[in-house]
Amino acid sequence: MSRDTLIAVIASVAIHLLLLGVLLFSFSRPPKIASMQEQPEIIQATVLGDLTTPVDAERVRREQEQQRLVEEEQRQIEEVQRLLREEEEQRIADAAAQAEREEQERQAEEQRRQEALEAERREAEAEQQRQADAERKQAQAEEQRKAEGERKRVEAEKLRKAEEERKQTEAEKKRKAEAERKKAEAEKQHKAEEERKKAEAEKQRKADEERKKAEAEKKRKAEEERKKAEAEKERKAAEERLKQQLAAEEKRLQDERAQEQHKQQISDWTNQYVASITAKIQRNWLRPLDSPEDFTCKVRVLQSPAGEVLDVQLMDSCGSPLLDRSVENAVRKASPLPPPPDKSVFDREIIIRFRPRG
Repeated sequence: MSRDTLIAVIASVAIHLLLLGVLLFSFSRPPKIASMQEQPEIIQATVLGDLTTPVDAERVRREQEQQRLVEEEQRQIEEVQRLLREEEEQRIADAAAQAEREEQERQAEEQRRQEALEAERREAEAEQQRQADAERKQAQAEEQRKAEGERKRVEAEKLRKAEEERKQTEAEKKRKAEAERKKAEAEKQHKAEEERKKAEAEKQRKADEERKKAEAEKKRKAEEERKKAEAEKERKAAEERLKQQLAAEEKRLQDERAQEQHKQQISDWTNQYVASITAKIQRNWLRPLDSPEDFTCKVRVLQSPAGEVLDVQLMDSCGSPLLDRSVENAVRKASPLPPPPDKSVFDREIIIRFRPRG
């Protein structure tokens, strides 16, 4: 009930109470008797039995009317109290519903806050991962830069040493040229002695050069032999790895072919097994009178390991109850069912598509 309706009811009850009060006040006043100019004739009356006077009857009627009005007022008061109780109950229910809605909104807000916190956490983790990746990449770049710097430094050092060796060689050439010049001058003065010393020195020099040349050639050949041996060893290792890879690939292909052959064998055995069971069922089937020449139905058969038929269920009808019963009887008569060509294809539950032979 709405608040406006309740206010209207209360106002109506208040008006009734006001009218009731006015009516009670008017009944409580004594009636006015008009004065007469002449005295009324006094009539002697004799009371017969226990008769009620008109004044008593009017008083009783007023008391009854007052009682009715009081009862009506009481009913209206009770109605107002009932309406007030209903309004209070409705207010309590509305407050509970509002509290429930507020709790749901609070929970939804809490869930959104938790989701936002989770999203911030994931974002922070992603940012940490990005920073770690960036630092890792930066470290890799720094290592590459250092490696490149070291390579350039080594190359520069090689160039520097080569330049120093070249300068030393040139200096040595100049020194030798100067020595040769001085030697030529000395030879002029001490030709015979110098010729002897020169011959001995030349002989020693050539021997040293030959010895050094022989040592260098020996080292070169040894290095070439070592490199050749290492290359041969690497070639043989590569050939061995290739042989192993080829052998592994050949074995894999053989295994795949064996698996395919096994699958084909299982499929052939399964088809043979189902065909032998179907043929035995067909041999035990008795065609009912007036049955169609051609029909198909699917039968689920549960068998024991020995081939004994334990249960028969038609997965779809053969066309009529009579045909269904004839096929079920044929399956039961075919017990025990033929054994499988291989125990690997045995199944306790098999599905047979029955079709009469032409």
